[in-house]
Amino acid sequence: MNEKQRTLLSKFLALLLRHRADTYGLSLDPEGYVPLTDLLTTINRERGWEWVQVEHINEIITTQQKRRYEIIDEDIRAVYGHSLAAEVRYPQIAPPTVLFHGTARRFVDAIRREGLKPMRRQYVHLTDDPDLAALTGRRRDPHPAILQLDAARAHADEHVFFGADKGVFLMKSVPPDYILPELYEEANNGL
Repeated sequence: MNEKQRTLLSKFLALLLRHRADTYGLSLDPEGYVPLTDLLTTINRERGWEWVQVEHINEIITTQQKRRYEIIDEDIRAVYGHSLAAEVRYPQIAPPTVLFHGTARRFVDAIRREGLKPMRRQYVHLTDDPDLAALTGRRRDPHPAILQLDAARAHADEHVFFGADKGVFLMKSVPPDYILPELYEEANNGL
C-alpha cells in the first residue's frame, strides 16, 4: 500500500469509526467497537475500496504517529475523536498534575475566556505530552499554542477525566479557571 492509499484509508476509517458508522450500516457497541469482519465487509462494498484487506487496516494501526485505532480480539474502534450520536464510553482515570492541549494561536483568547469545549466531538482531548499536543495543534496552525491545564486542581474539584489511550485524557469540557496563564512554551523558555 502506498502513502496516498494509506492516508485515504486512514481517513475512511475515521469516517466509519468516528463519525458515520450508522450511515454505512455499522453498529458500534457502547465502547465504540465493531467486529473487524463487519468493518472490512463495509469497506469492500464501497466502490474503489474492494482491494482493502485486514493487513491494510493493521498497517494503518501500526504505522501512524498518533494511535488512532485499536484492535482487541476481533473488534476494532477509533480510540478517540468521535462525533457520533451514541456516546462512546471510556474508563474514568486520575490525571497527572498538568495536561496539555495544542491549538491554533488565534483561538487562545477565546479559550481563556470560555474554556475548552468539545465542539463537534464528544470530548475535549488532552495529553500528558507537550510534543503530542504540539503535533495535534499543528493541524490548524504551523506554530500552535500549547495550553497547560491544572488537571490536579480540576480533578480535586471533582471534574471527571477519562482515559482514551496511553497519554490521552478526555473531559466533557474544561472551564477557563483551570487553564494556566502561561503557555507551555513560555513556561519553558520557548522550547
